[in-house]
Amino acid sequence: MDDWRETDMSQLSESGGRTYKIEANLLDLQNELREGDSLLDVGCYLGDIADFCEDYTGVDINVDSVEMAKSFHPKKNFYVGDVFSLEGAYDVVFCSRVLIHLPDFEKALKRLWCATKRVLIVVIKIGKHDTVTKLEKSNQWYYFRVMALKNVIDAAEALTDTFEIRKHKYASLILRRC
Repeated sequence: MDDWRETDMSQLSESGGRTYKIEANLLDLQNELREGDSLLDVGCYLGDIADFCEDYTGVDINVDSVEMAKSFHPKKNFYVGDVFSLEGAYDVVFCSRVLIHLPDFEKALKRLWCATKRVLIVVIKIGKHDTVTKLEKSNQWYYFRVMALKNVIDAAEALTDTFEIRKHKYASLILRRC
C-alpha cells in the first residue's frame, strides 16, 4: 500500500473480519493519523489495519491471532498482551470493541491513555436499549447500555478536557492530548 490515506475501506470489510461494520471509525482513525505516527492497535486480531502506517504495533490477548497476524504482516510488530500489559507510548492508540469485555472500563481507559502520546480512539457499541447483551446469529455481542454512556463520558472527562464522541454504527470516543 503506497499511502495509508488511500486505503479502500470496502476491501477491509468484505471479509467480515474485525473491520466489519466499523468503516466510519476507521476513517476517523485515518483522519487522526499523521505521516510518521506510531500506531498501537489494541485487540488487533489479525492485524487488519497494520498497513495504515509504517510504525504499527498490534497487541492481542489471543496467541493464535497474534501468530497469524505476524504471518500476514511479517514487517510489523505484534505481541501477546492485554490492555493492562501495554508496552511503550504511541502517537495514536486505537482500541476497537475491546473495553466492553473488561470489568473495569475506567481503569482500562486510563491505561490506554497512559500509552497515548497524542490521540486515543476507542470504538464502542452503544445499545439502543438499557440491555447489556444481545444474541445474534448464535454469537453473543456486547453493548454498552444507554445509561452507561454517562460513565463513558465521565471517564473521558477525568482524563482530558479535549474529547469527543462521534456517532456511527459503532461510536468513536476520541481523546486528544493538548
